[in-house]
Amino acid sequence: MSTIFNLWCIFRRCLKGQEGATAIEFAFVITPLIFMIGSIFELGLVQFTQFQIQNGVQDAARTIRLGPPAGATGAALLPLQADLKAQICRNVVFIRNCATAINLEVVHAATFVDLSPDVNDLIDVGSVPTPAYLPGGSNTVGSVIATFDWQFIFPLMTVFANISGNPPKYRLGGSLIFKNEQF
Repeated sequence: MSTIFNLWCIFRRCLKGQEGATAIEFAFVITPLIFMIGSIFELGLVQFTQFQIQNGVQDAARTIRLGPPAGATGAALLPLQADLKAQICRNVVFIRNCATAINLEVVHAATFVDLSPDVNDLIDVGSVPTPAYLPGGSNTVGSVIATFDWQFIFPLMTVFANISGNPPKYRLGGSLIFKNEQF
């Protein structure tokens, strides 16, 4: 009987003891806290990168809109797709291998109404195998769209993904519709 009584006393002491309770409570609290802080940080990076892409598109479209400088023969030289990608990537900080990771679509038409059917949705620009690159000429209407597929760092952030796949991604992008100057 005394061994049962001794075990009961030890059990009661363990129930009253507080050693390790703080560590267990900390373990319960730190996991969601790390997830919340990491998620806020990643969403901030996503929004900042989105802003940088839009800013880069506006700068790159300016070279089309104003017309390039005259070439050696006097004829206007249209910017190359690689040059526009490089100009967009000058503004973007958080994309590795930006020139190959960014999808770019440039189309033109005579009027804004004629341009409407040629412009893809932002979500479709990265899905097209060979995006269009037609910068247009003097007094034409144009559109520049650049996209990048963001792969999430935190696994539960995939609920924000707008592109299915393995792993799901979030398509960032910038776009601008404009009318070229007379050049």
